[in-house]
Amino acid sequence: ERRLISPVVERLDESNNMDDPNVLEAFIAWGVKKYPAKNYAMVFWDHGGQWQGFGGDTQDGTTHSPGLSTAQIRAAIDNTKAATQVEKWAFLSFDTCLMGGLEVLYDFDPLTDVFIACPELDYGDGWNYEVLEVLRQTPTITPLEFGKAEVDSWRTHHSVGEADIKLAAHSLYDL
Repeated sequence: ERRLISPVVERLDESNNMDDPNVLEAFIAWGVKKYPAKNYAMVFWDHGGQWQGFGGDTQDGTTHSPGLSTAQIRAAIDNTKAATQVEKWAFLSFDTCLMGGLEVLYDFDPLTDVFIACPELDYGDGWNYEVLEVLRQTPTITPLEFGKAEVDSWRTHHSVGEADIKLAAHSLYDL
């Protein structure tokens, strides 16, 4: 059993509908303003559907929308450029199924040079977020080097279950 051992910095209201592009845009602007850094990255976690989009946010067991299209996500990120001064993200990633296809890459190419996603169904646990420790231990790591570490971590994390062994696919894209 794993436990979160870091202190809670802040709790956000879970009633926010993250499938609303305006909420996503506000969240990005808030995060960059609240936590200034030299580099920024973003990992989207939920359900992926390639060209059909991402998300399907639920609160209290109720689905509020079918999710966000990749164009809506790109627009939300683009719309924050003036407020955040973030021209390119160190990396963007989807911890979901099916978001590593060519039609998805097209929408994110202008926003980042490093994209990490699964082009197939992900039957396992998704990202092993302990890989973020690599960023703390090696602050000068390049986004591409981190992407390689994440893909290696993902492969190791998905090496036990039969479905993972047969169907595992997780990719790093140097856009």
